[in-house]
Amino acid sequence: MKKSRIKSLAGLALACLALTGASTFGATTFMISSFDSDLSTLPWVTNVWPYLHDTPEPTAVTWTNFGNPAGCMAVDLDWALVTPDAWQDAKCQVQPWGTNGAAATDPIVDLSKFDFFEFDAAVDQAHSQTNDLGSYGGIQCIVQSFWGMGNNPSNIVTGYQLLQNITLPTTTGWTHYQMPVASWPWAVSVITLNFHMQNNQVRPIHVKALIDNVKFTSVGKPPTMAYIKATRGLNIFQSANQYERNSIQTLPGYTVSWNSGFATTYSFTVAQFPTEAARSNYVVRMMIFPVPTSDVSPDWGLPDCVTMELSADTNGFASWMFRFKTNAPNNNGNLYNADSQIVITNPTPVGKWTLAFDVAGTGVTMTAPSGNSTNFTMGVHTNIPDIHGNFIDSGGEVYLGSYASGTNHEQVDLITVFSQAYISGLGVSIVSNNWTVNTTLTNNIPPSSTSVWLPVGSMKYTIVPTTNCMWLNWSVPDGGFALETNTLNAHFPLNWSTNHGLVPATGYWNHKGTLIKPGDLPSTPRLFFRMNSNPTQ
Repeated sequence: MKKSRIKSLAGLALACLALTGASTFGATTFMISSFDSDLSTLPWVTNVWPYLHDTPEPTAVTWTNFGNPAGCMAVDLDWALVTPDAWQDAKCQVQPWGTNGAAATDPIVDLSKFDFFEFDAAVDQAHSQTNDLGSYGGIQCIVQSFWGMGNNPSNIVTGYQLLQNITLPTTTGWTHYQMPVASWPWAVSVITLNFHMQNNQVRPIHVKALIDNVKFTSVGKPPTMAYIKATRGLNIFQSANQYERNSIQTLPGYTVSWNSGFATTYSFTVAQFPTEAARSNYVVRMMIFPVPTSDVSPDWGLPDCVTMELSADTNGFASWMFRFKTNAPNNNGNLYNADSQIVITNPTPVGKWTLAFDVAGTGVTMTAPSGNSTNFTMGVHTNIPDIHGNFIDSGGEVYLGSYASGTNHEQVDLITVFSQAYISGLGVSIVSNNWTVNTTLTNNIPPSSTSVWLPVGSMKYTIVPTTNCMWLNWSVPDGGFALETNTLNAHFPLNWSTNHGLVPATGYWNHKGTLIKPGDLPSTPRLFFRMNSNPTQ
């Protein structure tokens, strides 16, 4: 028996235990490709890395012993002449279990048994060129699963997951990359390395990327547990992927852009904002687009957007910034230019933030929770030209959520909690949500209109509907372990059981969690939880 945590909360005695029973839980490695021999000799040659996808495809995928006598995979990439800031990508994929995917008994079928996806990368600099920013590009590391394959359920929300977006090294020699896999607990059928190039490349260039020792690893630790207070409202979880967007969107087709002849107001209320130092690259954003979209990154892909960006410094002091871009598809445009911004501040990010447009559609008021506000008129203020013609009367779309521009792994599972969101225009309330009462993203208030939000992509969220809820969290990998509870008053032997009636755990970015609401478990002065590799019934 390994005791991981004991904690007392408001008269409730909680014991969190991680038990390995009679089984062992050692560190393991699942080697996908060591590339110690020519690619043609690999047993799954028809389903290996040379499987190419998308246009442009890699020029060649070959075996080489460059810089590594044991061998590695070389990927030749020819990037074409493109306009600045355009994106190009080329995928290399492997199906190490063949065209039928993994079997239920395959050791990799439960990815929650592993901590990391790892590989080594280098660039053959003698046969490669950088773009105008001195970059060889990057790699999106993606795992893909199929419904019903192995132990997978038949209703996986999305079939793939971006684990991390890495930058190819510009130094000589090999660089080791390690990324958590906790965000994707399903059986894996396809592993993809999506090579890409973007930003300030205005000439054709060639990059020869080298990949070696692709594997999944586990550090061999049993799961540890924590019992923490849950904040009431819409909880949105952030991963550590650079440029990761986790957003909800208004239902396409609803009129949420500001309109001529009517004052329009957008607001959201923050109930909890991360306090970790890693939030220096973390922001909350409400974004307004003039056209319906379901893109996971419409602030990049669409030509026009207004972005309201909320951030906080290490002391918790908040800044709220009006940003915009126009006529810049697949481009940042002037979204991050200092001379196209308006900022107000507040002692804390917690509270209600409001953006209002006047009847003319050009007068703008920004208001912080403290009541601090600023006013400006488009076309009059030197920072903001008259852009209302790109947005007004267009129908539009609104996104609300979190965004991280850094690669700091301390950003994993940072949580922002929204208690409310509100949009009014056309003389009526278009969107009105109170997630301290509503239990879903959708709510009808008032009866004459429908307030609808949808999750974008594979974003992670949970609505905590009431006070006095608790998170029962545990670390991953947790393969082979099951949650057990015991509510007896210190009677021995303790009667542990998996029949606790709790909602099945949700996989977040680096942990799993179960939300425990009042009444979910019997009222008792002593409540025990444990993770057991030999669970009882």
